[in-house]
Amino acid sequence: MNSLRKAFHKSIVMQYVNFFPGEWDNNHRYMSRFFSYAMNHHIGLGGPDIVPYREAHMKNSYPFFHKFKGTLSAGIAIQEPDYTYKNPNTGEPYTFYDFYSFTKDYLGTNIIFWNVQEPFFSNQLTPKLSDDYFECLNTN
Repeated sequence: MNSLRKAFHKSIVMQYVNFFPGEWDNNHRYMSRFFSYAMNHHIGLGGPDIVPYREAHMKNSYPFFHKFKGTLSAGIAIQEPDYTYKNPNTGEPYTFYDFYSFTKDYLGTNIIFWNVQEPFFSNQLTPKLSDDYFECLNTN
């Protein structure tokens, strides 16, 4: 990460982190040290997979994104398998608003990478890409 920061000193640099093998709930402090290092060196963090409140993620990177929201440049990808998970509250697949509100409000993400997954892309994401949507982003 340090080499990346030095090579791109004018750009936002971002390193993905999801979990560390052999660590659960920061029991080896790998995740906390990783986030601290990134914060101290102005390195953005991101990761694959948005599944709101999924235990595996809540015991790894999600709590740290939440802790540092507003102070950390963060970008998360919503990928193919994420669209197949069901919201335990509704029994239905997660909606655009489920993904968006979790990444923005809980994780504090600046950037969301949306995978082009049909029919979600055409039915839920594309309709949100309007002037009204972008105005909403700029006011929140």
